[in-house]
Amino acid sequence: MKAIKGYNKSPLLNPNIPDVYNNLGVALRATGKLEAAVACYRRSLSMRPGSASVFSNMGNALREMGRLQTSVVCHQQAIKLAPNNPEPFYNLGLALRDLGEVDKALACFDKTLAVKDDHVDCRWDRALTLLTKGDYKRGFEEYEWRWKLQRSPPRGFSQPQWDGGEIPGKTLLVHQEQGFGDLIHFARYLPLLKARSKAATLIVEVHPELARLFSTIDGVDKVVDKGAALPKFDAFVPIMSLARIFDTEVATIESEGPYLAAPEMETLKLPASLENQRKIGIA
Repeated sequence: MKAIKGYNKSPLLNPNIPDVYNNLGVALRATGKLEAAVACYRRSLSMRPGSASVFSNMGNALREMGRLQTSVVCHQQAIKLAPNNPEPFYNLGLALRDLGEVDKALACFDKTLAVKDDHVDCRWDRALTLLTKGDYKRGFEEYEWRWKLQRSPPRGFSQPQWDGGEIPGKTLLVHQEQGFGDLIHFARYLPLLKARSKAATLIVEVHPELARLFSTIDGVDKVVDKGAALPKFDAFVPIMSLARIFDTEVATIESEGPYLAAPEMETLKLPASLENQRKIGIA
């Protein structure tokens, strides 16, 4: 808010400086005032129409407003003005993906990475886009870039990360990441781990609410609550890395029967009087 107040005063002192309006637009966008931000970007461009960064900023604000076609036009203009800058290509890719133009979005991400190979956000969005397209092999390979995101630091274990080889007689830890749905979805690989790794013991870390459910999975020797002290282990693997390790493709997704079962004591039985009545399930 202090930045907005400061920039609001600046036009009175410097009414012909386009950077003031661009910076005010950035501050307004950060507080969710998107219409006002776009107005500032337009004012800045009226004074300096050749600014790629302002076109890019305006395109990002328009995308957040759902005005995707106009956002695309802004990013395309930014690319014309700065063809060697990776950011406009990345931003255009995001807008195109939101429009459902997946292949065009991927082409933009590829152009971004051709200029800046370690663009972490682009790598992450490219991974999500490939997975959306159903290109699981490349998508899950790219998904490993999640550990470079500031919001997703690696656990920092001193033990080596398991990457698919045999570790006979050793203890393998599969650690949780992300939410409940992801854990349940990727649990399909847990019954396959003993045969693949030759590990003697398989430990799985999950949210406490899922511990009893995961204890029913074949091959899991011990379930540990997230946040609890971990037992000794020789190697670890993040649960969402299993899809890459098992070379997952649409045709190879494990589907040999259910991999989860409700613990016996949690199974509710209907009273005998209701056995012959219509049953409605709610999921």
